[in-house]
Order: sequence, then structure tokens, then C-alpha cells
Amino acid sequence: MTSNEPEPTPPVPPWPVSPSADASSAAAPPPVSRSAAPTRGSEPDAPGDGERVLREPEHFVIVGPERPLVGPILIALNLLWFLWAVVHGVSVLDPSAEDGLRFGANHGPAIAAGEWWRLLSAGFVHYGLLHLGMNLWAVWVLAPLAERLYGRGAFLVLYLLGAIGCSCASMLMKPETFSAGASGAVFATMGGIFVFFLLHRREMPRGLFAATMKWIGWLLGINLVLGLTNPNIDNAGHFGGLVAGIAAGWCLDRDPRSPPRLDAKRVGATVFLALMLAGLCAFIPRRVAESPRAGVTLELARAEEAFQSSDWPRVEEHATAALRTAPDDVDALELRALARVGLRRTDAALADCDAALRADPSTPEARRLRALLRAERGELEPARKDLERLVEVLPSNARARMFLGQAQLATGDARAAAVTLEAAVKLDERESSDAQIWLWMARMELGLRAEADAGLAEFEGGAFGQELHPTDARAIEVALRGATKPAEGAEAVLHGLLRALRALHPVSGSPDIATARTELAARDAARSEPWIEAMAERVRASIGR
Repeated sequence: MTSNEPEPTPPVPPWPVSPSADASSAAAPPPVSRSAAPTRGSEPDAPGDGERVLREPEHFVIVGPERPLVGPILIALNLLWFLWAVVHGVSVLDPSAEDGLRFGANHGPAIAAGEWWRLLSAGFVHYGLLHLGMNLWAVWVLAPLAERLYGRGAFLVLYLLGAIGCSCASMLMKPETFSAGASGAVFATMGGIFVFFLLHRREMPRGLFAATMKWIGWLLGINLVLGLTNPNIDNAGHFGGLVAGIAAGWCLDRDPRSPPRLDAKRVGATVFLALMLAGLCAFIPRRVAESPRAGVTLELARAEEAFQSSDWPRVEEHATAALRTAPDDVDALELRALARVGLRRTDAALADCDAALRADPSTPEARRLRALLRAERGELEPARKDLERLVEVLPSNARARMFLGQAQLATGDARAAAVTLEAAVKLDERESSDAQIWLWMARMELGLRAEADAGLAEFEGGAFGQELHPTDARAIEVALRGATKPAEGAEAVLHGLLRALRALHPVSGSPDIATARTELAARDAARSEPWIEAMAERVRASIGR
């Protein structure tokens, strides 16, 4: 029960349950051997001592609904809920946390504010089509049997109590999270099937009981492995749904030989269980008050949603609201720094980066952002130091190494830049086009024109004399989405710089100073990324010499 918790596809259940009479034929005795309970033979197995042995029953007959009704209705309700959200603009494949909250997902602060209905509505909300499809497939497989075992009304009660039990456990364990999905009710259904077969194991063939336990164990084991390996899966919610389903199954147990009815005993036991569950849910506001991040996650979700549309004032507003509750929250500080860059408030953005790095020196985003901001201000050496630290934190990240190579080249250390950029090219082929452009410039600085051209041609797939088009349609990384100059301008300046370098470092003959000066002059009016500007200044200085 989370924003992306794919459920394993359950196999067809292995229950060879004998055909049975439905409620309309209850007057006739059920088609069982002499007794639905274990029978004792009238003759001993071995003559002489007169002992009586337990004879295994040959059939297990259940009087219950022949055609499923509750399961299809629940599937339809889940589908309609999903379509309702999609019609109102929610993404079909990847809804945001706030999208789920708008349509009924769980969140501790919202429940503590009095929105108790979320404990049930969350069982009908799904984060994307895959999440919905896997959960509904599980309902389709499990519901018909559970409905037959308990009867329609009792199964519906078990399903809904399981959904609430899932929500309750999830919010008690992690009240700051967003959770949704039918998987808690699915686990409750599995728990109900498990306890029914356990309670009636003496009335059925041993092979049937063993097959059922094996099937349920397989499902639970697969989900346990998925839960332990995927941080987005709400294990607490799954466990809560399972326990609620087992408890509800115990309360709703019945004689399988009689038509299912919600008699006083079943109703009384279930009401008692519901009151106990309500008592546990009453502790959620206290858990919210004890959780330092419970008031932060909603504001962060809203800030991230605004960030996707580059709505910088809203990003700053919600990140600031989160920081009122948690002043050292790194995510909020980084989001607000990005927003302030977009609003052209560089000093305030740098202050947020500093605060984030004081709270967590290993956070890469604040380190990268501070390096770029320092470079924008012309502070290339401090920017380079930040990028060296970034590479220490992310040694296998090709982008981090490419940034460092750019900084090393811009500060005049072409040899170190060549080593760093070669490593970036080897680390990740997706980054190789951008990194190879800068590696070409580093090799040109070192006087290795032939090696530079050969390396770039390998990645560009053609003669170096052709116009360059990096694989991601960018000349260099634009780290601040929506906050820097257009990428096309950066590419144009870079191409002019590359043509100037080719003129200064011909394969043979003397440098063409006039062409190099013309290429640079044509781009002087267009300011670009700090690393390109720093390289352009170095080329101008070289021409002057």
C-alpha cells in the first residue's frame, strides 16, 4: 500500500473444493460422507486390540454463494475511483503524492486534522495504472473464494476492516508518509482464507489443507521479499491488513455446512474487533505530534509538484513552510535554493546551500548547486573545490566528473581535466558526447590535436568538421531547470569557441588568428554557461599573446 507497490501476480488457487449446494438448496443434507467432521471407523485397522483410528475425510463441502458478487463490485469501485482522478487531471502512470492526497490517500497530519475517512478511502486510491492493475488482479483471484467461505456480507466486512487495519498500521508506524492502495485489503483477504482453512483443517483432506498453506505461504513470502527490497512498499500497512484479516476471519468464522448468515455471534465478535481497531486508530494524532517530519512531507510534496512546472514562487512558499517545522531539513533547503535561483536571488540561494551542507555535508545536490552558483559569480576555484568534494561523494557519477573536468579546464589545469574527463567518458556512454567535447578541448590545450580529433570522431560518428550535436541536444549540463539561459544559446557559444580552438590549433600549418578572433567576436554578445565563458577568456588571452 504505497505510491508504487506492484503486487506479485497470484497463481490460480489450488482448492479442489467439492461442488456444494447454495442457500436455496439448504433443506437437503449437504453431499458429504457421514459427517463433515472426522469420522471414526467402526472396525479397527488391526485386529486384536480393538483400537479406533481417525479416518481422513474424503470431501470438504462449503454451502455458500455460487457466483461472486462483492469482488466484481469492489473492482468496479476501484476502477471508477481511478477514472474519477484521471478525469480531474491526475497522471495515469505517475501521480504525485499530493494527487493521491486530493483523492483520499492517507497522510498522518490530514487524519490528525479530523479527516478520519481517509483510513477507508485510501484503500480505493492508486498511484498509477500498474499499481491499480496488480492490486485488482489479486482481488479478482482471491475474492471469489473468500466470498464463498464467509458469505457476501461477511466478506465485505472483512475486506473493509482489512483496508482500515492497513491504514491504521501504516499511520502508526510512519505518520509522515503518503499511503494508498487496495493491497491492505488484499492481504486481509489472504489472512481470512488462511484462518478459515486453519480452523476447519480437521474437516478437509490433508492434501487440500497442505496445498492451501503452501499457496498462502508462497504469496506472503514473495510479498515479504518485495517489501524488504523496495523502500516504496509499505510493509507496516501490509502487516496491518494481514493481521486485521486474520482477526476478522476468526470473528466471522461459520459452519461451512450451513448457509452463511450474519448471526448475533458473528456480528458481536466483529463489532468488538472494530472497536479495538478504532481504539488503535485513535493513537494516530499522538503519533503525528511525536513525528518531527509529519508536518514537513506535505509541504515538500507541494513544493516538488510546483518545481515540475518551474513555479518558483510556489516552490519557495512551500519549502519555507516546511522549514518552519524542520529548519535543518535538507530536501526543503535544496528545493528553496533552486527556487531562489529561478527567482534570481543568488545570495539567498547560496545561503540555503550552505545551510544544507552544514546539516549534511554529503548531500550531492546542494554541493553541485553551490559549485554552479559560485562559478556564475566568477568564483572558479571555490567552485572547483566543491566539485572535487562532489566527486568524492559520487565517485561513479559521470556527470559529477564532467563538471569537475570543466572546472579544472576553466582554471587552467588541462592535464588534470583530461584525466577527469577520460574517466567520465568511460563511466557512462550516455554522458560521453558532452564529456568528449570537453575532453577534446583539454587535449587541444595540451597540444594533442590529432588525439583530440580521433576521440571526438569516435563519439560523434563522423568527421570533426561537421557541426556538433551532443546526444542530449545540450552543449553542457543545465543544472538548474528553467533557471539558466536557453540551451540553444549555450550550444551556439560553444560551437563558436570550438571553431576558434580549431583555428588556433590546426593539424598542420600556422594558427589562423584572424578566424579565431572572428569566431569569438561573433559570440561576444551572448553570455553563456560559466565554464564556456571561462574557456572563452582563456582563448582570448591566448590570441592576445
